[in-house]
Amino acid sequence: LVYEIQALEALKEYKDSSVVKETEEPASPQKQRSRLMDALESLVKARTRSWAHIIHTEHNLDRQRKEAKGLADKGGSVGMIQFTNTGLLLPAVIGMQIPDPEGSNLEVPILGVEYDRATDQL
Repeated sequence: LVYEIQALEALKEYKDSSVVKETEEPASPQKQRSRLMDALESLVKARTRSWAHIIHTEHNLDRQRKEAKGLADKGGSVGMIQFTNTGLLLPAVIGMQIPDPEGSNLEVPILGVEYDRATDQL
């Protein structure tokens, strides 16, 4: 918005310098023309940055929508894991605390899952 105002002010100054009244000497509009061109160039750059930001934001929102839809469809589960104490299959939810599969007697969060081809399990 600032660059638009600057461009409009420069355009008005350029227009005013181009119009010669009978009581005034003819003015050289070169300085005003240069200022107008600089203001228009700044406006174009600002608009380009603005569009790039809008496109980037739209891309991020689209990605977030897809992730949210995936969570809604799966209930937040990234798969099923076997609970070591009972052998029951439980939904694997990122951040859920489970007993350490390595046997350290600690509760560890699920950070992600990987498919083990050898055992055909997550």
